[in-house]
Amino acid sequence: MLALAMLQPALGADARLTWSSITDPRSITYELHYGEAGQPPDQQVATEASSASVSDLAEGRSYAFAVRACVTDSLLCSSFSPQLIATVPALPAAPEAAFSASTRSGEAPLSLVFTDTSSGMIDSRQWTLGDGSTATGERVEHRYVQPGTYSVALTVSGPGGSDTLTRSNYIVVSPPEPGPGPGPGPGPEAGSLEAGEVQLNSDWQWIAFQQAWTDPVVVARPLSAADEEPALVRIDGVTSDGFWARIQEWDYLDDSHGDETLGWMVMNAGTLQTDDGRWIEAGRISTGRPPGFLQQSFSAPFSEPPMVLSAVMSNLDPAPVISRIRNVDATGFQIGMREEEAADQTHGIETLSYIAIEPGTGTIGDLWAEVGVTPNAVRHTSYTVAYQSALTEPPILLAQMQTTNGGDTANLRWTFRTNTAVDLWVAEEQSRDDETRHVNERVGYLLLASTGNDGPDQPEPGVTYEDAEDGTTLGWRVYTGSRGETISNETDADVDGRVIVLNGTGWNSGYHLQREDGSPWADAEHVILEWDLKYAEAFHVYADIETSRGQMYLEYTPVDESSTWVWREYVHHGLGTTVTDGRWHHFERDLAADLADGYPDAQLERVNGFLIRGSGRVDNIRMR
Repeated sequence: MLALAMLQPALGADARLTWSSITDPRSITYELHYGEAGQPPDQQVATEASSASVSDLAEGRSYAFAVRACVTDSLLCSSFSPQLIATVPALPAAPEAAFSASTRSGEAPLSLVFTDTSSGMIDSRQWTLGDGSTATGERVEHRYVQPGTYSVALTVSGPGGSDTLTRSNYIVVSPPEPGPGPGPGPGPEAGSLEAGEVQLNSDWQWIAFQQAWTDPVVVARPLSAADEEPALVRIDGVTSDGFWARIQEWDYLDDSHGDETLGWMVMNAGTLQTDDGRWIEAGRISTGRPPGFLQQSFSAPFSEPPMVLSAVMSNLDPAPVISRIRNVDATGFQIGMREEEAADQTHGIETLSYIAIEPGTGTIGDLWAEVGVTPNAVRHTSYTVAYQSALTEPPILLAQMQTTNGGDTANLRWTFRTNTAVDLWVAEEQSRDDETRHVNERVGYLLLASTGNDGPDQPEPGVTYEDAEDGTTLGWRVYTGSRGETISNETDADVDGRVIVLNGTGWNSGYHLQREDGSPWADAEHVILEWDLKYAEAFHVYADIETSRGQMYLEYTPVDESSTWVWREYVHHGLGTTVTDGRWHHFERDLAADLADGYPDAQLERVNGFLIRGSGRVDNIRMR
C-alpha cells in the first residue's frame, strides 16, 4: 500500500508531499489528486518522482490528497492510497505601525525619546527621523540639533508583512532664545563667543548665529568619521547672522559625502581675557600661497604658546584646500594652505581665520571651555584624548594639528566621543599614492559645554559601555563556544527596561563586550568597574586589563568573598555564594585594588573590555 506524507507548508500556502515508490520494470508515472476536503478532487499533478509540490493553497482551508501509480502512457493504474487530510495554517496579520514621542516641541537642541507602540507580530523596526538620521529598536533616544520641523516614519515588519506610519511635521524644534549681546571691554561677557554643532554633508547648508556679530571670525573643524572618505570643511558667505558650510571631498573622489558631525565657533576679531586671566585672540589673514607659510604675530600678551584653531573662511577658488599651522609660540605662528598632493598647489587668494586660546579650563562667557594640546603623538592610528573636566554629556569639539611634521596633505578626524574622552587620528588623502601612514603631530583641542546651573564638574565621571536601552547588541561577540550561542537585547520586567541576554551552554560559552566597532575600550581614566547581573547558574566575569606587567585578567566568580588566588595572568576574587539566585545583583570593583591583591607591584594602565562565561542577563556595565 502506498503511503502519503505532508511536509510543513512553506509560506503558509505551499505544500510538498512524498510517498513510497514502487518497484516495477515498466515506466511508472505517479498521479497526485487533491482538492478541498469533502469535495471530489479537482486538481492533479503527474510526476515520475516519488514527491510533488503543490501551490496556491488557500490559508485556513483543509485539503484531501491521494496518490496512485500508473504505467506510463497506459490506462493501467493502481488504486488510490488512503486520503491524507491537512489544513493549511493561516498567516498572521501584518503588524500595524504606531509610535509616540516623549515630547514633540522645544528649543534646539531638543532631546527626546520615540517609543514603538505598534501591534501585531514584529521582527524588525526601521525609523526615519527627518534630519537624515535612522534608527532601530523599540525605544529610540534622539537629539535634534538644528531648529526646524521634522517628519518621522516607522516601518514595522513581521511574518505577516510590513506597515509604515509617517507623521508629517511631527517634531517642531524652535531656535533657542537669543542670549545677550557682546558686552563692552575685553572681558568674556555672555555672548563673547558662540559655538554649536551641526550635521553636515556635501550640500551647502546655512548655519545661523543666535546673536549678531559685528566682525565675525569663524572656525569649524574637525569632521567626525561616519563616512571615512578623506574630506574637509568649506566655509563661505560669513555675515553677522551666520555662514554657509559644506563637506568637500578631494578632487580625486566623487565629492558626495555622507552626514558628519561638525563643531563650529564664532567670535569678533580682536582680543579678550577670561576671568582666570587667559587671553583669547581672533583674526583673519588673506593669502594665496600654498604650500608656503606666512608668519602671523599675536596682539594678545600670551604668557605661553596658545592653542590655535584655523580655517579657510572663503570659497573664492573652488579647488579643495585646507589650512595648516606650525611653529606656534607665545608671540605668533605660521599659517598656510595645502591642496591635495596631486594638485599644482597654485590656489587662489582665500581668507584664513584663526582663534588662539591659552590652555586651561574655566568659563568663557556662558560656556565651559577646556583647552589642551596633546604630546607629539597623534598619527594615522587612533589616539585617545581624555578630558580633564567631568561633563554630563559629550562636548562640542574643535581640534587641529598644531604642527606640520608630515609633508603629505592630511586632516584631523574623530570618533567615539563621550562625556570623558574622544579618539582622534590624522587622515591623509590618496590623490598621489595609496600610502596613508602619517608621522606624529601635536594636536590642540577645545571642548565647549553649557555650564548649566551646577557647572560641569558636578556630575559623577564615568563611561557607560552598555545600558541596553538602544535596543542593540553592538559591541558584543561570542569569543568561545560552538553550540549556537546567542546574544539578544530584550525587555526585563524586573528592571522595567532593556537588558542583554546571553544564551549558551553554561561555562563553555563566553561573551565579550568592547566598543561598537570591536576595538578595545582603552579606558585609562577610570578604575571602578560596575555591572548588574541576573544569573541562575555559575558564571565567570573577567575584566580585560593592561598593566605594567602586560595584559592580565581580573576574574570574579560566585564563590566565597574571601576566595582570592593568582594563577599566571589571572587574579581571582569571589563575589559571594548567593548571587546565582536568579535575581538582579549590582557589583562594583576597584580594579586597581583587586590587581594589587595579586600583584602588589603591578600598575593598572587601562581597561579594554568586559567578558563573561555562562548563560544569564547583564546590564549597566560602566567604568568610573
